[in-house]
Amino acid sequence: MPSSQSIGDAGNPYLYLGGLSEALDILIRKITSQPVMERLLANFGSASYTAEPDRGTSGAILVITATANNPEEAMALLKAVMDETPRSLNEMQESLNVAVPARITTMSLLIDRKAVPEVKARTQLVFVAGAGGLALTLVLSVLVDGLMMTRTRKKEALKKDTLPDDETSPMEGRGTAENAALRSRTLQARDPIMASSDVRPGASRTKQTSQEATQTHEEIPGVLPLSSGSS
Repeated sequence: MPSSQSIGDAGNPYLYLGGLSEALDILIRKITSQPVMERLLANFGSASYTAEPDRGTSGAILVITATANNPEEAMALLKAVMDETPRSLNEMQESLNVAVPARITTMSLLIDRKAVPEVKARTQLVFVAGAGGLALTLVLSVLVDGLMMTRTRKKEALKKDTLPDDETSPMEGRGTAENAALRSRTLQARDPIMASSDVRPGASRTKQTSQEATQTHEEIPGVLPLSSGSS
């Protein structure tokens, strides 16, 4: 409010509010400065407050809003900021040695007696929580898909590295050839006739079996079968 000296004893203070916008801006900068805010919020934890001019009027009207986690704390902080406002305004004028009759003063117009829930903040909180849950779901889906694809690729790689049962590896083929050669040398050592011929591995056993069958069917000369009775 303008000073009584500027409006006179019969003047109307509301007619002079338009010229106080500069003083209001300076007052807002003072009560929202870092030192003042730290002092006011020292006992209120995560609470906060704002001070700004009323955008709906051209007069020097200050709007103070306090926000806290519970109604009691919000109302206590609001009272603390409202008590600090005239004190800061008086300090501003006292530092300039303004006479008391010429100093600007404050007057409370409207004060909330009951804290109200902040619907906008709740809506934003719900939206952020929903967006966070959706993002977490997408991340989990991507991770699960990645794990499944990795396992599938590992299985396919194992199938490619493993030979089928009907195929023979080079080492197995080498072992089979060595075994056949060893078996051929053993048969040749036992049968001198086979030793003079070039017999392929695996064919010696067949030829030896054929010779044994031939010897079995040959007749021994000079030996007659015996029979009973007269000759």
